[in-house]
Amino acid sequence: KKHTWKPFVGRNTPALVMDEVAQKLRTSKEQKDYPYADNLQTFCFHDFLPKFNQVNTPTGGITTVPWNWTRNVFDWENFRPCTILHRDDATGFYTAQIRNRQGTIHVPKRHIVSKIPRPAIRFAEKPLTTDQHLPNAFRHW
Repeated sequence: KKHTWKPFVGRNTPALVMDEVAQKLRTSKEQKDYPYADNLQTFCFHDFLPKFNQVNTPTGGITTVPWNWTRNVFDWENFRPCTILHRDDATGFYTAQIRNRQGTIHVPKRHIVSKIPRPAIRFAEKPLTTDQHLPNAFRHW
């Protein structure tokens, strides 16, 4: 049987490469003109502690909180999809909307975190965009 391999369709960059080369991250507004590769999304490490670090704003159910360096902040369970809303070039901090990931404590629908340091934001491949998910990928077991 002849095997046919077809690569991911679209611009594809490994997340580890982007983590190394992207020192200044683009905001969601900047990505409209200069998007990242099709297979990438941003994730933020955020230790969501519902009873300790929420500051509610009265309009629209938005919660805002400054990023907090906790003992466990860089644990896998705190790795959450996020959208970069603002970059403060003077301090190097970011503001992002944090979204939920299956298997984590759920954050409110509009949960905004400010003062996020660059090392707490990483790139990750979107589901099913790595070569291992190609239909004709070689798998040895």
